[in-house]
Amino acid sequence: SENRENDPVQQAVQLPSGTTLFAGHSLVVGRNASKSEFEGFWGALPDTAFYKNGNGFPIVNGGEKFALVDPDGNVVDGPTFSGQSGNDYQRTTTGPASSTQAWTTSSADPQHATPGATSLSNGSGLHITEWSDASGNGNFNFEFIEISFLP
Repeated sequence: SENRENDPVQQAVQLPSGTTLFAGHSLVVGRNASKSEFEGFWGALPDTAFYKNGNGFPIVNGGEKFALVDPDGNVVDGPTFSGQSGNDYQRTTTGPASSTQAWTTSSADPQHATPGATSLSNGSGLHITEWSDASGNGNFNFEFIEISFLP
């Protein structure tokens, strides 16, 4: 996953070769927190969610445009529209990620964000399904992006 806010790309996370995301599961990449720290802020992740510490990715300060890219550099999904600080974005349709109509926007807090869960249905494919700032002073380490595989 990459943040395509700048050219060349300045933030990205690369998954190890051979990483598999099972059907109906989501990958949640938290900016800089262990799984237990992340769940302490957002709540327990569902059993269908895999968590990865992004070691500094993603940074959600507004202006980011995320893209899901395969190992050959081909865009699988995205880039998203440009986000704003303080918001959580959840994918509601498989329409273009760059369209604000494909997303709902809410405040970036544990009452609204749903890391590890998506409203997209089976048959949707592989998509970026949520990204979120983390409200509150000093909570930036809990910012995240979610990718879901719904074949």
